[in-house]
This record gives sequence, structure tokens and C-alpha cells, in this order.
Amino acid sequence: LRKIRGDYPQSQTLFVAVTGFGREEDRRQTEEAGFHLHVVKPVDPYELLETIAQRQQRDT
Repeated sequence: LRKIRGDYPQSQTLFVAVTGFGREEDRRQTEEAGFHLHVVKPVDPYELLETIAQRQQRDT
């Protein structure tokens, strides 16, 4: 992720971490790594799409 951000600094790509780990420490680490969202498995695909859509609307 850091490499992608370095290569494309102007990119508006939304990065989502989908993981089995949901502790506060895990969330902090994904945020520090540059992810916009941290989603814990199992993931409902419709909820994931809704969450992404809401985030994109907020950021525009």
C-alpha cells in the first residue's frame, strides 16, 4: 500500500482492509498503514458496498 501511494500520490483510490482481526490495536495499525477503512470478516458484501459508497460521498 505504501508503494502504491508513493507511485501514485494524487490517486483518490479508497483502500479497505478486510481482515479477521478487529481489536483497537488492529484498527490503529491499518490506519497507520494508510487504509481508509477497516472491515472485520465475515463481511456482508452489501454492507461493504454501502460503507464504501458512504465513505466516497463523504470524501467528495
